[in-house]
Amino acid sequence: MLFDDTAGDDDDEEAGCSVVQFWKGLTLKDCLMINEDWESVPEHTLKRSWRKLRPYLENVDQSNDSGSVTVNELNGLLKQIPGYGNCEEDGVSSWLDCDADDAGFQLMSDNEIIIAQVQKTQYDDDNSESDEDEVIETSKISNSDTFECFAQGLMWLEKLTDSDSTELILLKQVRDRTAKRRQSCLR
Repeated sequence: MLFDDTAGDDDDEEAGCSVVQFWKGLTLKDCLMINEDWESVPEHTLKRSWRKLRPYLENVDQSNDSGSVTVNELNGLLKQIPGYGNCEEDGVSSWLDCDADDAGFQLMSDNEIIIAQVQKTQYDDDNSESDEDEVIETSKISNSDTFECFAQGLMWLEKLTDSDSTELILLKQVRDRTAKRRQSCLR
């Protein structure tokens, strides 16, 4: 539907509608499935594919692809967004520079890191003493039994009309993990 060729009809509005319809019809479950499938593609497959495309890509003009945007270009883009039309270049520059010195995380010296970890370990040890009284004995469940339980649970969840797509994806991921563990134990 996304790449729907309308048999030579060059009506941009009609092509835009098919893209809009595609996005409206796309669900979270579809996105998660696409993501899962994309992550399952081996890296070497992607590298081989790019090698095949390389001769075609060398002819593409890359002079405009510097990767950096000037303040002037960014200001022009901001003026197109409703509510941001009154931005000046000085304001955009100060906005970009306001966190130039901020690394996005707390900078700590080696000694500060050690002290923080020691304090965290002491806090965790204090809390774990109260948990030691509540030890519950559990029996070990085999990987095969675990896989069968998750497979049956997934079939049950798929049959429900009120099941959420995120629940299905989560249960499928857990089932797949148990399948991998079961396979590794069989080898």
